[in-house]
Amino acid sequence: MRDSSKANPKASTVKIGALKDEEAAAAGKSRPASAAGPCQTPHVLTVEEAAHLLRIGRNSAYEAIRRGEIPAIRIGHRLLVPRAALERLLQRACLEAPSAEDER
Repeated sequence: MRDSSKANPKASTVKIGALKDEEAAAAGKSRPASAAGPCQTPHVLTVEEAAHLLRIGRNSAYEAIRRGEIPAIRIGHRLLVPRAALERLLQRACLEAPSAEDER
């Protein structure tokens, strides 16, 4: 049997690149900055991206949006979470969270 990677080196490069993208996605790493533009972060997140950042499940994120706990906007059929609103929500939660000394 012939090794196809030796016969077509470009095919193996594509496969390696595709595997790296899949591994990065599985590890929760975002795409390179060049994918969203130089030095730019998206202004909105998908529900799945917001759930990942919050370390909750996708269904829990949708339920929290339904209850009004996570801010979201609907554009067409898509629900998007504004990054700035999510960051404000997290900052307020950190300020309101009781410290370890308060619990004693």
